[in-house]
Amino acid sequence: AELVGYKFTGNYNNYLFQPYLDHMYPDTGEVTVSVWLKRPSSGSLRYAICRGTADATETYRLGVKDDAIYWDYGNGAAYTRVDVGVPTDEWFHLLVSVKEGEAGQVWMNGKEMDGLYGVNNPAPNPLMDATSYTTLVGRHYNNDHTYAFDGHIALLRVCMTRPSQNQITKMYNDERQLFKDNAKATLYSTNSDIKSLAYDESTGLLHAGTTSGRSVFKNLCRIDNTTDPINVSLSAANGLVAEE
Repeated sequence: AELVGYKFTGNYNNYLFQPYLDHMYPDTGEVTVSVWLKRPSSGSLRYAICRGTADATETYRLGVKDDAIYWDYGNGAAYTRVDVGVPTDEWFHLLVSVKEGEAGQVWMNGKEMDGLYGVNNPAPNPLMDATSYTTLVGRHYNNDHTYAFDGHIALLRVCMTRPSQNQITKMYNDERQLFKDNAKATLYSTNSDIKSLAYDESTGLLHAGTTSGRSVFKNLCRIDNTTDPINVSLSAANGLVAEE
């Protein structure tokens, strides 16, 4: 597949680092993390992303192990634990969200894990922040190999709003197509200069024209392409395409 991710080795020296940025703090009072993970079977807790300095001083932290998901957000008592079997050796989607003063929520593969929460404590109000809070991807705050992520991470996003259930379901269904063998995720082109776009409401297909040809997308995946240059415009309706 064309989608690109990052592979982590379970070594705390193998990670991504972002210095403190104030716009990474959820000043809206709520934060959502969405990520795709692929991990081997491992009994220990491994962390995909952390923002803060320690368990008691953090904005958020997301970890998984074979039988649980941990979504931390603030002091040591503010977290949600989901007691559920976590997939191994295959890609799966996690979306976690919390609002200040409220308990966190967890979705796996588009479904909320309500009914499986082993712990579901509320977040502090406001959510915690300090200029010492950096963001780590693929490891924990501690220099401990035990907690460093040992698998693959893709499509990691942090936003300051909580999507609706319909949006989460659509996100999962659309994005999971990108993880299939030979899935295409980019324009058929040597550059990203799109000359014209056309959406066919009858087929649900989006046509994007470049000087390399016309790329045809179904949701997020490119399912077809032509090689005749598009220099001026495109039009699509009822399965027919006119191009110039």
